[in-house]
Order: sequence, then C-alpha cells, then structure tokens
Amino acid sequence: MKIYIVSLICFAVNLVAVGAEARITDGKVSHKVAKDQIMITVEKGFHINEKAPMTFKFYVCDDKNTACEEHEIKPAAKK
Repeated sequence: MKIYIVSLICFAVNLVAVGAEARITDGKVSHKVAKDQIMITVEKGFHINEKAPMTFKFYVCDDKNTACEEHEIKPAAKK
C-alpha cells in the first residue's frame, strides 16, 4: 500500500511540473482565418520558420534562434 501511495504522489508531482512548463513563444503568435487564407503574425523578436513544413502546424522561433516551438491552428468545424 505504501508503494502505491508514493507512486501516486510522484505521478501528481510530475503532472504538475509538466503542466506548468511554459514555452517562450506562447502568446507571441496570433492568426486570423478568412475564407481560403490564414494570416499568421508574430510579435517583434520572433519569426516563423519558413523552412519547416507548413500546414495547420508551424514553428515559431525567437530571433536569437534559442528556441523553435510548434504551434497549431485548429480548423473550425463546419456547421
């Protein structure tokens, strides 16, 4: 029983640590969808990695190239 309780506590601590991890590009990118176009903008100091494949997923990097993180645009469901 003690092993189960310790394992459960370790799992909860790991879950909180992973959930609290922030990415430096979060909040630095925005997008707008209009008809057949998607416009993506990033804040000053960041850029879109144009060499990476672009679909609904794209990579935003800081201009110092210390981080490059994946972002995703989820298409709106058709009604």
